[in-house]
Amino acid sequence: MTQREVQSKAAKLYFTLLQKRYLRSDDELVLPYIESQDVRECIKVLADMSGVRIVKKEKYIHMLVKPNGGVYSTNLSDLRKNVNSYESKVDLYLMGVIWMVIFSEADSELATRVSWENEGISYHKLEELTTKVLHKWKEIDKEQDGRFSREWSLAVNEMYQKWNVLHLSKQKNGRIIYTKGSKFGLIDAAMRELEKEKMVFLRKLSNTTIVTPTDVFYERLQIRFGQLSSYQNRYEMIKNLIDDIKYSDEVGA
Repeated sequence: MTQREVQSKAAKLYFTLLQKRYLRSDDELVLPYIESQDVRECIKVLADMSGVRIVKKEKYIHMLVKPNGGVYSTNLSDLRKNVNSYESKVDLYLMGVIWMVIFSEADSELATRVSWENEGISYHKLEELTTKVLHKWKEIDKEQDGRFSREWSLAVNEMYQKWNVLHLSKQKNGRIIYTKGSKFGLIDAAMRELEKEKMVFLRKLSNTTIVTPTDVFYERLQIRFGQLSSYQNRYEMIKNLIDDIKYSDEVGA
């Protein structure tokens, strides 16, 4: 393979991944990446220059934006432009908690994971778990005179207060609708972001929606949506914190 052919095949794969975020491992564009060290090195140069990471897993090859310094990384203001159903940055913080709750459901013991894969998880269950987590965080923060929120850099009071004033949902013609300013509205907005990336499948029923993970979800969870590096410990600590609360007997208010 000539240098020009190497660069052409690497560029085709790179820009396709830039558009689609992932491709099946048996896609014809991926085969040169698998077969040629030169193509892999060329792709790595392009990825390093733009602050992304290319990771091949069993079924897919993924393009993932690094947390810092990436050309395509999204800051908070940009994220707010792309996400519906928010009123303030606190809503985005709440969506982050909802994402962590669902990640912890998937990144768990095999029995729990198999149950979720077979049955999915409902918006009602996500609301219950999110309420439980925020209630416990508020309780811990109060007991520690605010040290918990400061040490973890979590807007505990703001999230707790906002979540508590949101109504659950609204109904129209006997069906639940997910409106801005509702708990289900925020949950739906968070899940739609995952749906955009083909990470979950959403099945809407008359009174709730069922979330089912995809293979893309699990592969991205395995590689933590990018190279977390220093963020890895924080992810693990917050996940463990959420797990401890989820599996406790206490029910949130």
